[in-house]
Formats: sequence, C-alpha cells, structure tokens
Amino acid sequence: NGIAYLLEYGVMLKKHGEESAQNLVMGTVHQAMLVIRRHARSEVRAASFTVWVAQQEATLAVIIAPALYDLFEVVHTSEEETNPFSRFLLP
Repeated sequence: NGIAYLLEYGVMLKKHGEESAQNLVMGTVHQAMLVIRRHARSEVRAASFTVWVAQQEATLAVIIAPALYDLFEVVHTSEEETNPFSRFLLP
C-alpha cells in the first residue's frame, strides 16, 4: 500500500523549463525526506519507505510506499507533526 501525489507537470514545464521543473520536484521530495530524518518522533525517523517518481504525459506521480498512515494518522495542529510529503506536495 502506498500513496501517490499527482502533479500537473506540464504546467511546471511550461513555467520553469525541464531542468528547473525536475529540480523543483526533486528538491521538494528531498526536503520532505530531510524533515522525516530530523523528525521529533523516533518512530518517524526510523520508518522505512520507498519513493518513486513516474511521468505519464503531463502528469507526474510521486509515490510513497508504504503510505506512512500509521505514523501520521492523527490530525495534528502543528505543521511540524503533519506528514512531510503531504505538507510539501499538496497545495
């Protein structure tokens, strides 16, 4: 089980160009991973997961498996406690 974040990559390409759009996506994924690595909860820091990025035409999917729901199932009021992938990849 996992979760996919779908991005309108065609729009990003038009606005930023191919290299900048790729850097933007990978930088965002890297930023989320750094937050997980430095998270306050040890369970989050110790979590194992795989990240895939796949493009189909004008859509880009960032897929996280497993979805890490068990680590972030409670809705927190603090931004630091939310799922970092959702925090950075959702508008």
